[in-house]
Amino acid sequence: MVIDLHVVVPGGGDSASLDRLLDASIEAGLDGICLLGPGTPPPVEAARGGRFAGRISLYFGIEFPLERGRLLWIPENPDSLAGGEWRTVAGDQPTGASVMAVRERCGGVIVAAHPYERLAGPALLDAVYGLRGIDGVIAATAPLDRVRNKMAIEAAQRMNLAVLGGSGSAAGPAEVGVAATLFPVKLSDQASLVAAIRRKDAWTIEMLSRPDQMEPEEETSGERDRESGRGSGRSGRGPRGAYGPGDRHRGPPENAHQRQTIETDANRRTAPADERSAEQGAHRRRRRRGGGPHGSGESGGGDNRPGPDGGAA
Repeated sequence: MVIDLHVVVPGGGDSASLDRLLDASIEAGLDGICLLGPGTPPPVEAARGGRFAGRISLYFGIEFPLERGRLLWIPENPDSLAGGEWRTVAGDQPTGASVMAVRERCGGVIVAAHPYERLAGPALLDAVYGLRGIDGVIAATAPLDRVRNKMAIEAAQRMNLAVLGGSGSAAGPAEVGVAATLFPVKLSDQASLVAAIRRKDAWTIEMLSRPDQMEPEEETSGERDRESGRGSGRSGRGPRGAYGPGDRHRGPPENAHQRQTIETDANRRTAPADERSAEQGAHRRRRRRGGGPHGSGESGGGDNRPGPDGGAA
């Protein structure tokens, strides 16, 4: 199943806005979508009872904005979002520690939203290494920023966490599904989704919409210069602050079947033969990058570097 794990539903949105979001998800070729409310529950009942109910699998959670960065909570039972316990535990101004307490008290998984992406405000950056107990990292989002995505993937690998994909905090309906997560088995309910994330049983995928993104994965001299810091700013931009070709997604995907799979050593898993053959047939047009399926159980080595507080647990 291909699921966009990071779709934020703005507070106060009407049913028409929700319908546009779900319609865009279906048009993007997604099998499922995780709707997150910004610090509050998403419109669970409206989504379940809307005109698109039954056409796409729905999952629900909350995006907690911290002083720096964002954490996503996906409970095993979406009905628990309607309760008040998680509000008491998270507090009026959530921190990394209080959000982790929500996981301990109410179950589910905690995922760090893309730690190096600044589009939605101050980012976690290397403070992600201080978040002990999280279950995964959103490492690919709609902008398809290659430099920052690689940094997020490296962080997830070193922490031995699931490497995941989703639209991101700043994405709108036109960008839903540009980055998503591939689960090699059918997820019957939200508890199955949570269990798969814990097992690191997932691939990160990106939609490809430009010819240059279909080229072999060979770094150009410009990309090498950006990563080594030559001729670039701290944020991976060129001398004038603009992203170079291939660093940013410039529009919605032209073909929902043109995807690339980002496979990482930290999340490697060997699927049964029937699953592998099915995935190879369904996704043969994806271009693979790096390792293999998730879930190897190999230690990523971790990182004891102390990051800025930023609400880190």
